[in-house]
Amino acid sequence: MEICNRAAVRMALIFFGLFLAECALFFLVNDGEIFNRAADFINTLSEGSHTRAQRRGVAFTGALICLPLIIVPALTAVVFKNRYIKSEAAKALMPR
Repeated sequence: MEICNRAAVRMALIFFGLFLAECALFFLVNDGEIFNRAADFINTLSEGSHTRAQRRGVAFTGALICLPLIIVPALTAVVFKNRYIKSEAAKALMPR
């Protein structure tokens, strides 16, 4: 349990660190214009009738737009977690 707790904390730090680095990079490269365009696109979709189905469609579209920004940190954190848990388990099982 202790190994998994340490892995989870490090995994969260890696995820949020990479996510913040990606966002900072987007702001440095084009002054955050990509975020403005994504927000404008989502706002354009949400205009008109306000039914539950339309709100779900806008939420789904927003999630798809944000997905590429989340994939790299999530995959990196999962790969790190798997390697970290294997190495720590091997250390714990190795006789001293």
